Amino acid sequence: MKPLILALLLVPTLCFATTSKEVVEEIFSKAAKPEISKDSTLQTELNALVDYSHMAKEVLGAELKKRSAPELQWFEKILKDIISLSVYPAAPEFLGKVNITYKEIKEEANNSSINSVVKHKGEETEVSYRLLKQGENWKVYDVALDGESWTDSIRDEVQKILKKEGWNGLKKRLSKRLDTLSAKNKKR
Repeated sequence: MKPLILALLLVPTLCFATTSKEVVEEIFSKAAKPEISKDSTLQTELNALVDYSHMAKEVLGAELKKRSAPELQWFEKILKDIISLSVYPAAPEFLGKVNITYKEIKEEANNSSINSVVKHKGEETEVSYRLLKQGENWKVYDVALDGESWTDSIRDEVQKILKKEGWNGLKKRLSKRLDTLSAKNKKR
């Protein structure tokens, strides 16, 4: 019996989210917790629901083929870290005051799109989520606010930097951004 209990404790909560909508709901549930910005275990659980690898590949586009495996791993990690440090600190306050209505859910074999309306302080925002299924698990790889894709916005910015400053310039810029966010979050 003890091995079963231990195994259940080690299995991420993701395994219990069987539909793409449940994954999105799980993300909101975890991100709304006040301890999200300081609790590394909770952050790891939440990050397991996001496909940063797919997001990184989408953002890099044609640059992907020019990069080595270690460079891609670095990019994926820094992307995850920057997003986490940007989103987690503000998430509990924001999510505690929203009402989410799911309008349309299209779930196919390995792809899903979910359209919702988020109401916050009397304002409505259309929020869409794109997910991929990996094995038995759904993972979010893009969120669009009023039709503006987060992945597309990041890609546009990254591509501008790559065109002007190259890979090394991108690395410097993202490293500086991560350092700034890390310092800001340590003060909280």
